[in-house]
Amino acid sequence: MDLLQLRYFVESAKNESFTKTARKYMVPTSSVSASIKRLEDELGIKLFDRKANKIKLNTKGRMFAETLSLAFDQTNAVISEITTAQQPKQEITLLVLSRRGWITDLVIQYQKQHPEISFRMSHNAGITDRSTFDIIIDKQSEQYIGYTHYVLMAEKLCIKAHKDSPFVGRQLTVSHLQNAPFIMMDKTTTMRQVLEKHSMRCNFTPNVVVECEDRHCLLNCVKAGLGLTVGTVSALTDPLELDIVALDVSDFCEIQTICLYHRQYRKNDPAISCFVEFLLKNASEQKQ
Repeated sequence: MDLLQLRYFVESAKNESFTKTARKYMVPTSSVSASIKRLEDELGIKLFDRKANKIKLNTKGRMFAETLSLAFDQTNAVISEITTAQQPKQEITLLVLSRRGWITDLVIQYQKQHPEISFRMSHNAGITDRSTFDIIIDKQSEQYIGYTHYVLMAEKLCIKAHKDSPFVGRQLTVSHLQNAPFIMMDKTTTMRQVLEKHSMRCNFTPNVVVECEDRHCLLNCVKAGLGLTVGTVSALTDPLELDIVALDVSDFCEIQTICLYHRQYRKNDPAISCFVEFLLKNASEQKQ
């Protein structure tokens, strides 16, 4: 048996899928399946139960996978320790104007895996000179000249309320919300701009009763029944949005495309390139 063969097995055991392992290592699924079959033949035991093109880790396979996972974790930690000391600290600067929570979680995950990389993040949409940032996460825009861009995701937006709001269960239009209280972030944010665009179309100014800079504060105000807000449909599955629902507003149709922008003259920087690939990989997995 060889090291790559064991890594194929550990990855396949984690997901109970040869296909996902093949995708990660960029090899044919048949290569993964054949490699693990050779491993089973060499050990003289079955590690997976196979049925109708599905695999399920059996008891012996689980014992083997748990032991190997610990061994790989220790090996990776030692490699990281002995190589990090030799590598200069590198910094990646980010301006995150969309999907702040998701990007923050990915930065945390990446930094734990790559302690030689440090991050400097800003969420200030009022910054006019954005050329100092290596990576920008923002809605699709023509303003980022000199940046390479990738589409991360397209998200449907909606108007949200607490589940006990009198607007819930009604068929609405934006005009029905003319006097409704709203909880929003400041005017530089995407969601505020979307709300004002639709309100302007219906000839009224939105009644923003609470303006805040923090998402937790915003959601707590909505949960308290102080008003409505605008956000993504996908975020409704977030535990933070428990008891918050989307309203049925027939003429509020908005799709927000989120892009990753990075400076062209640093696109060959290994640290930037690896982090960009990491973000794109996670965005692709979210779509699945």
